[in-house]
Amino acid sequence: MVDLGLILSFIQVFGIIVGIAYYIMNIQNNQRNQQLQLETRQTQLFMDLYRIFSDKDYYTAWDTFQDNKGKSVDELKKLYSNDPDFRGGVIKWVWYFEGLGVLVREGLLDIRLIALLMTGLLKQWWEFWGPVAKELSIEWNWPRYVVETEYLYNELMKYLEKHQEIKA
Repeated sequence: MVDLGLILSFIQVFGIIVGIAYYIMNIQNNQRNQQLQLETRQTQLFMDLYRIFSDKDYYTAWDTFQDNKGKSVDELKKLYSNDPDFRGGVIKWVWYFEGLGVLVREGLLDIRLIALLMTGLLKQWWEFWGPVAKELSIEWNWPRYVVETEYLYNELMKYLEKHQEIKA
């Protein structure tokens, strides 16, 4: 005859095993859901940032930058001091790229996304404004001026070096 205590013990052990398996499955599902939510939030954040390019003010600021390509650092510094439209355009882009730099540095935005959609824009901007910014940071005694943009640019260059399939 089968011992009733043995059957009850077996049922208890089986119940505990099922409970543990259920708990582990729930943890794994929660981790997957959290990862999907993170990826979705990062994508939404990036698209919100990318959407800025459709803003007329940013296009106008970019055109102002394009109109002054090839000028010396001293000419650009003088223009920055004397032309409110130029200064306003520079400020828009400086703070935009500074924000992207912080997001990349903090791991909230993948440099891959910048590489895929903004390589040319960031390269042109930094190569245009970077030398001016470095001098201004000294003149203004503002050591962190455009530090995040420079970081973003350097991270982009490292990424592009490893991923030759992305053409600048």
